[in-house]
Amino acid sequence: PSDANFILVKMEQPREVYDYLVQYGIIVRDRSKVELCEGCLRITVGTPAENKTLLEKLNQINK
Repeated sequence: PSDANFILVKMEQPREVYDYLVQYGIIVRDRSKVELCEGCLRITVGTPAENKTLLEKLNQINK
């Protein structure tokens, strides 16, 4: 269990994913330049509706 309200997600192209999400008003943090966080985005856990939108957009990237 954790008290943090965010997750770190490791991905192959974090900057491209960051840029894509920002277009839709979804703000995440690119942590790629932080030691031990290379290739990671920090995603804040939001409301159920916000989380659903985030997941929909992430799924669209893979299509």
